[in-house]
Amino acid sequence: MQTVAFLTPEYPRRGLGYTGGIGTSIKNLADYYINHQVRVIIFIYGSDQNLVEEKEGKTFVFIKQVRRMGLGWWVNRKRIQKVVNAWVEKEKIQMIEIPDWTGISAFIKFDCLTVLKLHGSDTYFCHLDGRKVKLKNFWFEKFAFKNADHVVAVSDFVGKKSCELFGVERSYEVIHNGIDLDKFEASNPDSENSKNPVILYFGSLIRKKGVLEIPEIVNRVSDEIPNVRLILAGNDAFDIQTGSSSTWELMKLKFSPALYPNVNYLGLVKFEGIATLIDQADVCIFPSFAEAFPVSWLEAMAMGKAIVTSNIGWSLEVILTEAAGLTAHPADHEDFAKKILSILKNSSMKERLQIGARSCVKENFQIKNIGAQHIKLLNSKKQSRP
Repeated sequence: MQTVAFLTPEYPRRGLGYTGGIGTSIKNLADYYINHQVRVIIFIYGSDQNLVEEKEGKTFVFIKQVRRMGLGWWVNRKRIQKVVNAWVEKEKIQMIEIPDWTGISAFIKFDCLTVLKLHGSDTYFCHLDGRKVKLKNFWFEKFAFKNADHVVAVSDFVGKKSCELFGVERSYEVIHNGIDLDKFEASNPDSENSKNPVILYFGSLIRKKGVLEIPEIVNRVSDEIPNVRLILAGNDAFDIQTGSSSTWELMKLKFSPALYPNVNYLGLVKFEGIATLIDQADVCIFPSFAEAFPVSWLEAMAMGKAIVTSNIGWSLEVILTEAAGLTAHPADHEDFAKKILSILKNSSMKERLQIGARSCVKENFQIKNIGAQHIKLLNSKKQSRP
């Protein structure tokens, strides 16, 4: 039996706290591997304890974070290297996949094929968000990018932008994120409610996701559809630009008095509850300024929901046809609102987008096809050693 591993700071499992797109994409791929007789070992670094657990048919290895001033980063990397390589030898791991975020694999030598997955580094997101990246993170991420045995980018956009930002010309393979279509079957495909239509945003409440644009956008929708409801679900985040401990508190100030009573912020919703929320929505919105290849968009599309997204870079690789979804620039509040209104006011357009969205995922982003590309990568590289 072949064995693959993942090194990650997050994973969508009970008791592990907040999980973003990296964790979700790993779970989708890990589940595919398990269903195709590939053993999976998931190393979770930054943990508060050393622990090994067998769950979901996978082996979870928690690596405790050492708190030490100065060279703590070096000590922790050496601990990760030691733990992982012991498992490589014991379990004959052929390949380990590592996210590019903060360059965790810099200065680590693994005794198996090392695949760097470009989900979007701190350097990448700071660039798209118009912020200055921490110099330490930049150098770690650049070193990891240059020295990985193989690089996989979840979008061509993130691949090209990473080469540009790090000033490195190297090859990469594009394998998009994928989802299990069977887990996102809509039970309420026609959720239209003429009296109280529902707009849904789910994802982190953080500036780079464009959430501070949402009040201005939906205020305009509310002007024409007074009883429209807005549901927000996601982890509240610190806002680096203002220093506010809560992005939600910043958002609240922007809602009109007429709309605010119809706004419901649910906070963090567990992975298992997202599909239920999507099912209740008439339209899902994603006005993000910074993504690599967002799994949340795929989830909404897979459930046959009309969506309105940002039109920046990566979106062209997700919204492949006009029938798959509508796009607008997040800062163009008027245009974004018009796109939402066109869906809520036009049932035939809404139905066309519902069908087109699910068809787009079915034809291009099913995990069975995305996973097959990873199996092909594993088989083509299985004799390789750094």
